[in-house]
Amino acid sequence: MALSEGQGYGMYINVLAAENGWGKEKNFERLNNFYLAHRERIAKTTTGLMSWRMIEKRGKWKVDKNSATDGDLFIAEALLKASKIWHNEQFKDEARTLMNDILRYEYNPQTNTLTVGNWANSKSKFYNLMRTSDVIPEFFDDFYQETGDQR
Repeated sequence: MALSEGQGYGMYINVLAAENGWGKEKNFERLNNFYLAHRERIAKTTTGLMSWRMIEKRGKWKVDKNSATDGDLFIAEALLKASKIWHNEQFKDEARTLMNDILRYEYNPQTNTLTVGNWANSKSKFYNLMRTSDVIPEFFDDFYQETGDQR
């Protein structure tokens, strides 16, 4: 089993290691390829959001639909940092796509807070639920510096 939170943590730890000369772009690319292969589809469109849970059955990954915001935040931050460390525009583009989709699908404009995932929409009783793992001020500062979006 794999969770988007674990995927985000792995990508983020790899980037932190790279900042100290230990992490390798090749390893980050492997993690990134798994993320790219398991993104959410909404209305027949592939988003930047990662499916929150993947279960391996008979050598194939089965994905549970829906996203988890904390995993998406760690993935976006890791991609943004990776783009700067390895001067890779593709990582930057992927980070921007994910940041935009976080605000499109995992944001409650009534409360100006993130939701717990794309499934917690305005029709859900969890729309106003806030989880501490979705509040990472350092990441929000970096996202603002990259996009200029104050949300």
